[in-house]
Amino acid sequence: FGEVLAVPVDNAPGQGTRVLLGLERPGDLHPSVRRFYTAASGGYLLRRQPARCPDSLSPAGLGAVAPALTAPTATIQCDHESIVALADSVAGSLSTVCAVVDALNRFVYTRIRKRNVATFSSAVETLKAGYGDCGEHAVLLAALLRARGVPARVLLGLVYLREKRAYLGHAWGGMETPAGWLYADPARGRFPVTTGLVPLVVDDDGTGAMHVLKLIGRTRIDHSTDGE
Repeated sequence: FGEVLAVPVDNAPGQGTRVLLGLERPGDLHPSVRRFYTAASGGYLLRRQPARCPDSLSPAGLGAVAPALTAPTATIQCDHESIVALADSVAGSLSTVCAVVDALNRFVYTRIRKRNVATFSSAVETLKAGYGDCGEHAVLLAALLRARGVPARVLLGLVYLREKRAYLGHAWGGMETPAGWLYADPARGRFPVTTGLVPLVVDDDGTGAMHVLKLIGRTRIDHSTDGE
């Protein structure tokens, strides 16, 4: 998915960077990601992610806040015995959301081999195969997190790669908490991710990739520092 859409940007995003998403048509901003933006002159201003993961959050109460985001789906099979057993093995003794996400994110990063695939695999398929691209990493992480009671989604959008000086298509995990959404990038082994990710669609079943594809050549990213 990483080479699908490229948006060249000269300056890399930092912690104090304002990210403005410019679309050819305002209606191209998918409804599922409007919560992450504020309408601004010239496009949509990306809201800041929390600078750190709040240590006090416990998985126990999060499922009640967003029960649909801890339920199994056809691709995020968080109730499958292999997913439940693995989540318990890796994170069963951990008591905070930060620790659970960090442990499961690192597990997926190290366990799943990096390989481009032509289809969107489910969490169970990815676990059995042992390989996949960023989409497979994200869906497996979402399933493992849901199995531990952490509300998790799969997001598709753009990631900034310094070596290419551009944003490229990418998939990662998002967790909804009272402190805001936290991002984990299992394909690149990063958590929490506070800069360099631009969500274009929330996509738990692989159908959202078409929305990202149609934005090729119709997307602009502008950076500036606070006060500019």
